[in-house]
Amino acid sequence: GHLPYITGKPKVQRHAVTKQDCYLVVATDGVWEHMSSEEVATEVDRIFSEDPKGKEHKHPAMRLVDTVIRHAADKVGLQA
Repeated sequence: GHLPYITGKPKVQRHAVTKQDCYLVVATDGVWEHMSSEEVATEVDRIFSEDPKGKEHKHPAMRLVDTVIRHAADKVGLQA
């Protein structure tokens, strides 16, 4: 749930980087409230497979934000 206040204390997770890791997504809780890590990874894979250099379309981060907005809207029955 939502806390009734804002805190400056970050949630920190450690992850040992392996050869299988392709990218790092650093995001606010607004992303993680609406998409799981797996959903974000799938979306980032899709974004980079469509535009490997990230130059043909919107910036990859903005494309991810668009996806998060669609997910959030879907959850409350709105159309984004």
